[in-house]
Amino acid sequence: MRNIYGLTVVGTIRKNKQEITPSFTRAAAAGTTRFAHANGNTLVSHCPKRNNVVLLLPSLHKNRRIDENTRKPEIIDLYDHTKGETDTFDQMIHAYTTARATLRWPLRLFYGMLNQAGINSLML
Repeated sequence: MRNIYGLTVVGTIRKNKQEITPSFTRAAAAGTTRFAHANGNTLVSHCPKRNNVVLLLPSLHKNRRIDENTRKPEIIDLYDHTKGETDTFDQMIHAYTTARATLRWPLRLFYGMLNQAGINSLML
């Protein structure tokens, strides 16, 4: 993931991807964190609870810094901090949607851009 326009991304990734090492998808003790670095990317595997694994793939953070108070990686804290805004944005799009049922993907993409533009203009 190259940072061309100064944009960064942090998000979860599903555990069923064949490119992910099986040791990262297996559950471990609560609070266990594993990091993998390849080609400038970082994969974080964190077990917040027993038998629960969260996989994150950030484009901004490349370090292994862990917050001493929460015992969570800095990447997880950033994701938790920003996912509320994403959920609110998704709720607003659902409430004020312009999309119509269609099987044509270019039209669906256009509706998605209209939804985003409408919510952004509402915020401004």
